[in-house]
Amino acid sequence: MGLSRQYSKEKLLEASADVISGTLLSKQASVKYAIPQRTIQKYVAILRLGQSAPERQRPGPKPVMPAALEKDLVDWIAGMQSCGHPVQRQTITLRAAHICRAFDQTMTLSSGWYQRFLARHPILAKRTAQVISRSRNEVCERTVEILYDSLATVVNEHKLDSTRIFNMDETAFNSRKKSKVVVALRGSKNVWAKDINTNFHMSIAACGNAAGLVIPPLFIMPSDTVKRSLSSCEVVLGSRITTSNKGWMTEYLFLQWLDFFNESVPAKTVTIAGRLLTVKLLRDIDASKEAKAAATAAKKALKAASKSRKGKGKAKLVARIVQEITV
Repeated sequence: MGLSRQYSKEKLLEASADVISGTLLSKQASVKYAIPQRTIQKYVAILRLGQSAPERQRPGPKPVMPAALEKDLVDWIAGMQSCGHPVQRQTITLRAAHICRAFDQTMTLSSGWYQRFLARHPILAKRTAQVISRSRNEVCERTVEILYDSLATVVNEHKLDSTRIFNMDETAFNSRKKSKVVVALRGSKNVWAKDINTNFHMSIAACGNAAGLVIPPLFIMPSDTVKRSLSSCEVVLGSRITTSNKGWMTEYLFLQWLDFFNESVPAKTVTIAGRLLTVKLLRDIDASKEAKAAATAAKKALKAASKSRKGKGKAKLVARIVQEITV
């Protein structure tokens, strides 16, 4: 049984160097490095003539595309992956066929070429791409750090507990996009594919706190009105359905949602002067502050007017006394 030919060029050069230096015979080097004796003798003869060792040739017929063009194709695949548009098998085959027809109009590529192409470039591998939106794909590490630092500062300064930390988000609801098998660089942690949004969407305003309380969602439809049967239908217990021109949250809808939020949050033990702290109480406090400020301003104006009248009366009295004395 012959020796396996799975050896590297470096091992072949080491074996040839040992034979040339006289350290080993060609037969001994063949056993030590697991390289056929005839191959070692051939390389020794080439090196003794002062010639460079020839490159090992791939067995079988030459690839349809030159090595330089295949390298460009690999770079194109990597570039498409980096910009969020990983390519599939069919796209790669079509692109390669388009390149090949530039120098041979009759050339065609089969599925066998695709498999051999992946084998010649082990840096490529089949992966399943996860579909995400463009805004999520462009989030950087620095913006996430700023967000968490800001939240930590607010929580520490105001001594907020889990029942007072709410997260409200408005998002468009789309059907789940199907993942697809693409070709990407081997070793990539994640392979993302950008999502192309449709013209129609339905927005959902969801809210919950850190203690686990979830506020029923608000569904926003892109229209002027909805059917009465739909508006009375609770897809989720306690949820509400409304409309806007473009299906997004507006200033008016947000104020309405605050009242809905106030109704949905159970009573807490936080009180001010014996009264339960609610959104209505906060509005009353703001109104009382405005009324107090207006009353203070009016009081200052009355004092200034009274002081002005007293000053004028006193001046008239002094003038009359002086006039009587002089007479």
